[in-house]
Amino acid sequence: MTAICIGAWSALSGPATAAPNDPAEILKQAGKGPLKVFILAGQSNMQGQGTLEAKDDAGKEKKGTLRSLLSDPAKAPLIQHLVNANGEWAEVRDDVWVYDIGEFGTLHGPLSFGYGWNLGDMSWKGRNTMFFGPEVAFGHLMGEHFTEQVLIIKTAWGGKSLDVDFRPPSSGGTVGPFYTEMMGTINKVLGDIKAQFPGYAGGGYELSGFVWWHGWNDFCDAKATAAYENNLTNLIKDVRSDLKAPQLPVVIGEFAGPWLKDIPEAALTVRKAQADVAAKPEFKDTVKFVKTTGFLREEKESPSGAGHHEYQNGETYFLIGDAFGKAMMPLLVPGKPTLTLLAPLDYQVVQRSSKTKGKLTVSGRLDPASAITSVLGARFVTGDKPGPWQKLTPTFKDAEFQATMDAPAGGWYRLEVRAVAPDKTLMDAAVEHVGVGEVFVVAGQSNSANHGEEKQSSKTGKVTTFDGKRWRISNDPQAGASGDGGSFLPPFGDAMAQRLNVPIGLIACGIGATSVREWLPEGSKFPNPPTIEANVNKLPSGEWKSKGAAYPSFVARMKQLGPNGFRAVLWHQGESDANQADATRTLTGKLYRQYLEQLIVESRREIGWNAPWMVAQVSYHGPGDEGSPDIRAAQASLWKAGIALEGPDSDALKGSLRDSGGKGVHFSGPGLRELAARWVAKLAPKLEK
Repeated sequence: MTAICIGAWSALSGPATAAPNDPAEILKQAGKGPLKVFILAGQSNMQGQGTLEAKDDAGKEKKGTLRSLLSDPAKAPLIQHLVNANGEWAEVRDDVWVYDIGEFGTLHGPLSFGYGWNLGDMSWKGRNTMFFGPEVAFGHLMGEHFTEQVLIIKTAWGGKSLDVDFRPPSSGGTVGPFYTEMMGTINKVLGDIKAQFPGYAGGGYELSGFVWWHGWNDFCDAKATAAYENNLTNLIKDVRSDLKAPQLPVVIGEFAGPWLKDIPEAALTVRKAQADVAAKPEFKDTVKFVKTTGFLREEKESPSGAGHHEYQNGETYFLIGDAFGKAMMPLLVPGKPTLTLLAPLDYQVVQRSSKTKGKLTVSGRLDPASAITSVLGARFVTGDKPGPWQKLTPTFKDAEFQATMDAPAGGWYRLEVRAVAPDKTLMDAAVEHVGVGEVFVVAGQSNSANHGEEKQSSKTGKVTTFDGKRWRISNDPQAGASGDGGSFLPPFGDAMAQRLNVPIGLIACGIGATSVREWLPEGSKFPNPPTIEANVNKLPSGEWKSKGAAYPSFVARMKQLGPNGFRAVLWHQGESDANQADATRTLTGKLYRQYLEQLIVESRREIGWNAPWMVAQVSYHGPGDEGSPDIRAAQASLWKAGIALEGPDSDALKGSLRDSGGKGVHFSGPGLRELAARWVAKLAPKLEK
């Protein structure tokens, strides 16, 4: 079959039969206890393309519908529990609830056949009765397994790739909008369970599992196919991290499609990637791969020719949901006691306190909580050489603990933590990449962010970026800053790491086209507005004031690092205050100095310590407007007054070092690398003393 790579699929042709009857009674009354929450995610196959009922032109039930199985003595027992004595669908069970979101809106209610692709008959309670998804068989298995109530949150959208649409934060670049939507939906539902699940019996909730069934759109794109294993690994890690469920059980459904033979190489690559992710040692006993291709049926045995949806075969979709549930079961069995580390994060860089050492905060959770009577220890491993165990002195809040330990400058280290009782280790955990080095906050406008002509990447692998939730290798674009182009940060970090022989951590906060006026705290007043007025308001007096759009997040990101948690703020800004086309928008040097000093002083007060700032000379617009002596003098005056340290003169970078053949305000690839070198030249000698 020729693959058809499209963003939305056509509906099954042919009329649906009458909708199922409402049940006379619920099937089961759940016991009170923590609500068991499962997330089912993916694209249109996970939405549900299994055909419940469909007639051919002669009025006969089509082959491959779920209804057709009842006429097959060998297969009827498979779904006998879904019908009543009269052969009618006994579709509702109040102990299992579904919240379903997709491109056609949201549906929520008790488990039934109503949560499939939303293009069929809408007559029964406003739901699609023609299609169903894996949630039917999966939900029944979970409902039978637990005495507690079960909630299934389905977050699936048709035609969405993992490489772009669901792209997890740890894969770098722009976070996929459907990853964001998925996490937002989960948090929304769990934030007000009673509103979505009126029969909720209380008792809190427990995140019990995540099921991922997906693959078509990435199979259609060679780049996405090659990146699938890395992206899926990051998806699992990021979902667990964002939900604060480090050991969340995960089931990966094999990408199926129509192929019973002559399988395209790209499809085999995606399938292998899915299996390889589940086999990773880091996911041992918590992630399981489910082969789905054994459940595929031929087109002639199916109600539709939609091969990309497994011919919309009802038996196929039911069996796949059943397999997902059976794979999830053993992951739900309580295992040995566990130690879950919450900090440090993988690839985190901690600011060293001297050339040779720093202090590392270690936090985590013990399960069961009774294990708090054990002794906690930690050590660093460099390559294959373990260091000595250090006894931790933790403080506890319930089962969560926090402690500090001495850490040698350098990295990457593997941090190992264990809880021990006399003569045995009860539980242990590790973080694979921890560094003790130099951390910098980078702020300003576009040339401090991702607006360069050529994306840069770390060559040393010793430079990472923190986006507020996770650390990752610092390849452009930098998370947390505006733009999707290049920045000077990767080559800057590489050069600093090589000179200082420690990892470098970066917190990118730059926002393109911003005046210093827009960085001021909310309510700060000034006589004239910047060229772009989106982040300022005009007052009745004729003055203007800042809306404070940039300031809170800037301060919050510094606060996350803690007192003395970074070396310095690197400030690169000035173009949007210098020599504006409308002279009434230009800021005088005197006011620039006043406002930048205000930003420095007030941000230091907010974060609670005297963080150093290094201020560059920045006012260049292009050939013929190569700098503002007034703004440059204002920037230099901060050095001379001891308020900030002297940064590089980036106005001196012209010609081929600028984008658009030397005509632009942003930097070319060589320009980004030269800017990085100039920051290093100003900064490294101070740290080498």
